[in-house]
Amino acid sequence: MLGIFFLFIAAVFDIAGYYDRSPFLAYVATFFIFILSSLFGVFLAAAIIKNGLGKKPSPETSDFESSRTRIGSRWIIISAISLAVVGSVCMVLVKNTSPYFFFPAKTLLASALGSCPALSALFIASSVLLVHSRLKIPGRKSILFFGFVSFCAITWSWIVPIIRGTTARVNYAAKQPTYIGSTNDLKKTVVVPTLDTPIPQNKNVIWCSSFQLAWNEMKNSVIEEPIKLIDAEELANKMNNASQTKKDIEKDSYYVASGFIADGIVEQIKKEMKQQFPEANPPSFEDIATVREAVLAYSYLNANVKFKYPYRQGRHEFIFTSSDGNKTNVEYFGAWECWRPIYQDIQKQVQILYTYSDPNTDPHGVELEEFAIDLCRYSEPYRIVVAVVEKKDTLQNTFDYVSYKIAEYQKTDPLCKFDKTDEVFLPEMFWKIDHRFEELIGKLLDNENYKGWPIIEALQQIKFSLDRSGAFLESQSVLAIAGIPRAFVFDEPFLIYMKKRDAENPFFVMWVDNAELLKKR
Repeated sequence: MLGIFFLFIAAVFDIAGYYDRSPFLAYVATFFIFILSSLFGVFLAAAIIKNGLGKKPSPETSDFESSRTRIGSRWIIISAISLAVVGSVCMVLVKNTSPYFFFPAKTLLASALGSCPALSALFIASSVLLVHSRLKIPGRKSILFFGFVSFCAITWSWIVPIIRGTTARVNYAAKQPTYIGSTNDLKKTVVVPTLDTPIPQNKNVIWCSSFQLAWNEMKNSVIEEPIKLIDAEELANKMNNASQTKKDIEKDSYYVASGFIADGIVEQIKKEMKQQFPEANPPSFEDIATVREAVLAYSYLNANVKFKYPYRQGRHEFIFTSSDGNKTNVEYFGAWECWRPIYQDIQKQVQILYTYSDPNTDPHGVELEEFAIDLCRYSEPYRIVVAVVEKKDTLQNTFDYVSYKIAEYQKTDPLCKFDKTDEVFLPEMFWKIDHRFEELIGKLLDNENYKGWPIIEALQQIKFSLDRSGAFLESQSVLAIAGIPRAFVFDEPFLIYMKKRDAENPFFVMWVDNAELLKKR
């Protein structure tokens, strides 16, 4: 009875959230449950041996002793089954009420509450019954077998769950991107150079300011005037007039540099990047470094936003429906059942920024048509906003629409409270892509001191992840122009000769005047 009462109290403490706030308490509870279950197993074995569970009463045994043996055996079996059932129920409660899916203390506690007492009690009872009563093995061998079964029970109850929990945490921490590669291989995703680029239908659209930072650096520090491009005037004007600058980002979150290859800009970038962002991996610039008359602009951006309280990890099916109607089962995280004390910290960090429901069809405002939320009101200096709205013609117009709706909504409901009965579900993503702006590569500059210089590289790399712990963005961009290329084209009469390098006279000379001896197509 004491064991059942202790397991019940431990489960209640877990549901109330005490173990999430104090990992030490979880480990203490685990230790006491282990001691309790071990003592229960020893006393159970002793009681079985003493009462002769499974033995047939001898002719010399009195009716009173026989009935006492049967009653004692019955209570031993009932106690073992009761502890197993209560322990299993407590284990289910612990695992289903813990928001920290990979929390080691919680894994131990769940195993201790359920598996250890239940399996230890049943394994020990059945083994002693089998060995001592049926097989009639001597006491010493019975003790050895008793120890072996106990070891199996503890291994199954503790070591296996710990290994599973550790493996799950390692796999979660070391998860790989769902996609690594070039956008050329993506059929439904595009990267745009500016926010006011028209959005194509039925495609993911990505924009990151790192390429704009590289463009600004080239414009302000090298060209020293707006960049003019032949046959790409509209795009150049959009890039020159874009409002995004370094002021939108914290100083310790970005790096920009520009200069001539001949002046050692590549070595400068590698040295300064190693000092400011030692874990970053900037490009090698091998192709550009061989062009001595080239100018390079480089930018790097890094932003990491951690949620104060990790969200719950989804374990069931979650179907994402794309704009063209395709349905895909994806990984997800979120917040639900926030009325439980254990999830109230998560509930408090969600901030509703904007909601809209049609009052004609939904007078109670529960069937939302548009909404926007801040995933963590505590995050500084950056915030993560996700919004379900009707897509506009450009990312800029979509962003402006959401910003306007948020500002208007805040005037009417400044608290923007996420209720305990509310729920949020959000798909995970983790990808790393490379994109070359082919619409820029090969275009010639029309600026005074760089007239005719072509753009030889316009590269942007973006790495982004969003999961239960937060969001991470890493991006770098390269913009390079080269001096006017010289074309060595032998499409008219020419001279060819062969000679020893240190000799004065040739040993073969030919003047090619016509195509009579040339290889025809």
